[in-house]
Amino acid sequence: MCHGLRDVANLAWKLDLVLSGRAPDALLDTYQPERDSLVPAVISAAVGAGRYICGEETALISSLEGRRANPRSKPPFPAAVGVWGKPTCVNNVETLCNVPSIIGNGIPWYQGLAREGSEDHGTKLMGFSGKVKNPGVWELPLGIPARELFEDYAGGMRDGYTLKAWQPGGAGTGFLLPEHLDAQMFSGGIGKVGTRMGTGLALAVGEPAINAVPRRMMREAIAALAADHGAPGDVVITISIDGGEALAGKTWNPRLGILGGLSLLGTTGIVLPYSCSAWIHSIHSGIDVARASGFDHVAGSTGNTSEAAVKAHYGLEDPALLDMGDFAGGLLKYLRRNPLPWLTIAGGFAKLTKLAQGHLDLHSSRSVVDFDDLAGMIDGLGANPDLVSRLRGANTAYQALTLAEQAGLRLADLVARRARETALATLAGETRCDVLVVARDGAVIGHAGP
Repeated sequence: MCHGLRDVANLAWKLDLVLSGRAPDALLDTYQPERDSLVPAVISAAVGAGRYICGEETALISSLEGRRANPRSKPPFPAAVGVWGKPTCVNNVETLCNVPSIIGNGIPWYQGLAREGSEDHGTKLMGFSGKVKNPGVWELPLGIPARELFEDYAGGMRDGYTLKAWQPGGAGTGFLLPEHLDAQMFSGGIGKVGTRMGTGLALAVGEPAINAVPRRMMREAIAALAADHGAPGDVVITISIDGGEALAGKTWNPRLGILGGLSLLGTTGIVLPYSCSAWIHSIHSGIDVARASGFDHVAGSTGNTSEAAVKAHYGLEDPALLDMGDFAGGLLKYLRRNPLPWLTIAGGFAKLTKLAQGHLDLHSSRSVVDFDDLAGMIDGLGANPDLVSRLRGANTAYQALTLAEQAGLRLADLVARRARETALATLAGETRCDVLVVARDGAVIGHAGP
């Protein structure tokens, strides 16, 4: 409904008339540049790191100030103490875009845009995502039935999927059943069926909560059995977990839209029942086996992707590959006592950033990325102050890496060099060491070597 800077100029002119107490009849006119003077206005666009919590006004203010987008305690409220400590009125762009048209066309016109029965007025951005045929966002009249949004705009469920539940608008709203699609999309309409409308960006739930790799393994197993027996393999698999529904109540699954049971996760679908001590012992055994097999060069990797990358990079054989996982300290300390000539450490950017910052246990529950330290690294690479500030407010290490790469800065190389320094300080002996930083697609993006 907002059609650009001309609408903004028109709005500024009309607001000036209202605030200055001039004749209300002037609001029936439109702005004419040859007749009317503009109120000076400055419109600035600020690019933040991006974060869901920026929908909360004080988190958005923190982002505008170049800091991490964390909410602030209230009071004081932004109307008294906002951006840079000054009184601030925070409104959504969607709200502001309605203002010029309301002023230009009048309140009754705006109220008439909503569907009959709606207690809210005007239009709203609404959407549907999930396994629907036509996911998207549309500006629609408030009060539209959810079924119309789901069927006419989103096109219903994709072939092979059945709608099991839907969420009307974000993680803060509850899950509804298919029969609730007749509810009207406005706050009171969704409230009648037991939850809030939220953002109005609905999510359709229509498939079992099983990750891609376990699904592939199931398909492969069925295909192999079908080939053995000359059958088409057109079967339905039902997976049951004893007590799964009760166990799910103790997890985050309900908040993630996983209803009625547990989810099947994992990158391989196979869980290795390792305790921390057993995992570290397996690393020690791997080093001993490599030494007994005559290998002078071993590689410890944080996961399958980095292991495949280092294997290809150096042409290593399987006995020289160590499943280090998060236990960099377990690997390095054992090699300090039982050295080999050459160690390569390979891992993703986030894990190796932790190693670069001195952490030897890389698990997310026991160490975190220090974004202030990362900002200092990129500052040393010659980044401009704005980029340093944006990186300091990054939400993930991957986001920080992306910002650096977009600026042409070799942050991954610096992280590799710092990680190698941590490793060498821990080894404190005869083993030489190099580090490979591996991207999600398996490419080596950073290296520091002997």
